[in-house]
Amino acid sequence: MRKAVLFLAIGLVSWSCAAVYHSREGNKECEVLLPSIAEDYEGYCKNGLAHGEGVAVGLHTYEGDFVAGYPHGEGVYTWHSERKYTGNWRQGQQYSFGTLEYVENGAQETLSGFWYEGELEVISDDHRPHRIINQRGVVSTSIRRQGSDYTGKIFLRFRRNGENVQNVITELNISHSSGTMPNQPGSNSTLEYTIENPSYPLELFVSYKIPNLMNTSLIDNRVQLIIKEPGQYVVDFNNS
Repeated sequence: MRKAVLFLAIGLVSWSCAAVYHSREGNKECEVLLPSIAEDYEGYCKNGLAHGEGVAVGLHTYEGDFVAGYPHGEGVYTWHSERKYTGNWRQGQQYSFGTLEYVENGAQETLSGFWYEGELEVISDDHRPHRIINQRGVVSTSIRRQGSDYTGKIFLRFRRNGENVQNVITELNISHSSGTMPNQPGSNSTLEYTIENPSYPLELFVSYKIPNLMNTSLIDNRVQLIIKEPGQYVVDFNNS
């Protein structure tokens, strides 16, 4: 039954925009680009699109942050059936941590966890301390915990055949839900990147390109993972 509920919950949000609907902020035309909430809009605009805090109403209702016409940031989406999602959004889809509330057999139910492109990937009662949500291109990603008391650092290493290859990767992007990085992507670090003072659960998204062994083409790598429990960790991205 849980899968059926999830399908109903996300199916009406994640469909693509086939038309553009118009609404207004004062005398200024302002568009919401998600058709299911595009009949009326009140809030901030930028370049003719909903941008900033606002409320959009259509078949369903959304109240929260917008970017370039789409729910993006934090917000609450309420279906006409009274199902409700509260949490984070990215380009009109549920993304990162959020909670779905719904009624099943007359009882109020909730599902909380981490979402990716409108789908619930990790339920919060999953007791594993860490999990790979999504990965592409890499041979494998390993997460090793080095202590339960120390919560201050997460080390990110890029490896090939057991050796560091950070110096040959390009277009590196590291997005993390909390903490700071003293050595940002693009710096001259040759060993590893470090995330300091994170809070948990920590969500991490890493993308980069690396030459293949023959140096004839670039491999596009992407990894999304979650670390739930405090500790010091080493994350190795192992490349072919």
